[in-house]
Amino acid sequence: MPLRKIILPFLILGAFLGAPSLALAGTRGCLVAEHPGIETLDEKKARKWWRWDLCKAEVGITDEQSDKLEAIFQSFVPDLHRQKGELDRRETHLSTLLVEGSKEEKVREAIDRVEDARSDLGRSWALMLYRMYKVLSPDQRRKLKAFSERHNQERQPSQEQAGVRREL
Repeated sequence: MPLRKIILPFLILGAFLGAPSLALAGTRGCLVAEHPGIETLDEKKARKWWRWDLCKAEVGITDEQSDKLEAIFQSFVPDLHRQKGELDRRETHLSTLLVEGSKEEKVREAIDRVEDARSDLGRSWALMLYRMYKVLSPDQRRKLKAFSERHNQERQPSQEQAGVRREL
């Protein structure tokens, strides 16, 4: 089974579940989301889906599973912090080069370094989600996906309702 299909339920979760603000950019403080932009790693401000009583009850996550998921998360926090810091430093450097009007070669190298850092962070994030995924049964993964999709729809008004208009 492709890794993409394995992690998809967790990626969907990220759209609505506030988790250790290991939160990703654009995911409003959720742990499980697409690729980490990890705005902050302030665990006190965000909701961990595996500790959220409503999610645990609907998905059937046991206390033992919740503890295992927490341990997996905690084992990744130091690397995610470090990798996010490196990504931020590289993005800041790139921004400086752009503002200064640096030569294209120098900007291109900085872009490569930013994307390398983003890729490292994404790999760590995906591995963490994969390890979390393995803790849950197939039925729990199905329930988690349904739970996240339902809550995502409830939390995000449609673009038409919000008056958001996208232009190409």
